[in-house]
Amino acid sequence: MRDFCSTMVTEDIRGGYPGMSETSLLPIRENRRYGYINRKGSVVIPPQYEYAGSFAEGLANVRLSGKHGFIDTTGRIAIPPKFEEVHFGFKEGVAIVEDDFYQYCIDTTGKEVLGAGLEQVKPFVDGLAAACVDRLWGFMDKSGSFVIPPAFEDVRGFSCGLSAAKRNGRWGFVDKSGRFAIEPQYALIDSFSGDGLACVSQDGRTVEYINVRGETVIGGGYAIANPFWKSRFSEGLAAVFIDGKCGAIDTKGLLVIPPIYEEIGLFSEGLAAVKINQLWGYVDRTGHVRIPAVYRYAAPFSGGLAKVTIEYMQGGSDHKEAYIDSRGEYVWTNG
Repeated sequence: MRDFCSTMVTEDIRGGYPGMSETSLLPIRENRRYGYINRKGSVVIPPQYEYAGSFAEGLANVRLSGKHGFIDTTGRIAIPPKFEEVHFGFKEGVAIVEDDFYQYCIDTTGKEVLGAGLEQVKPFVDGLAAACVDRLWGFMDKSGSFVIPPAFEDVRGFSCGLSAAKRNGRWGFVDKSGRFAIEPQYALIDSFSGDGLACVSQDGRTVEYINVRGETVIGGGYAIANPFWKSRFSEGLAAVFIDGKCGAIDTKGLLVIPPIYEEIGLFSEGLAAVKINQLWGYVDRTGHVRIPAVYRYAAPFSGGLAKVTIEYMQGGSDHKEAYIDSRGEYVWTNG
């Protein structure tokens, strides 16, 4: 299917949702410490950090002695641990960190480049970042100038040339001039997917899908997902709830996976995590179970691997986790 939108934003902390590292290195946790393995399952950077995030633009957020910094793919400290929090990893050369309850942007040397007077910042996409001043959101460029003045109660990132924006308690979509291209009328809203559709809800209970002109392409009647982003289209399919069970529709609104599952995650590399009897496995685009539901949690596939939780441990011990391939075989496990 043709990709209508080249850029898509996901609301995320530490640069890790919903996929995995953009490099060959993946974060692991052993004995309450974090390190990294390669995609063959070999430990490359031994577990030594209090936290380790996914790599983005060659750098990953790690925590040492209670402070956050960044390492490169060799394990070298690229930016010393000095931040209280990292909200978003690097995107378009900028990461968003926090100190003393205020957020600001740093470059790949750790230098503050933007942020004076900002309450919150979201990642740059196509040169624009959502930023909050006096509890109102707008969009600034990399010079720190607001190209869309703060005038909204909340915003999402741009996708398909539009950003979700909230005014007077209702959501619509604005273009890059800050004008509402789709008037605020929705209780809940998601960004446009690569299929050119956005999931919206008028009443906060049911969902429908609209195109960039605001036209309803797939009508309402499906129950809302929790969290809302799980209703998003991915690889041409979207999870829908019918009578308490979850199936999937295509971009024409045709039900292609019957509603027999408790939940369905986003499709990635032809597979989606599904919940069956409180456990997670994976199905293909026809709904056929490819990897049995035996996991406590299952993340989307990325680069041929997916992270799964085998068992939750009590008392703060490491959960039993693994990376699996598309056949369900372990590439790495900590237990």
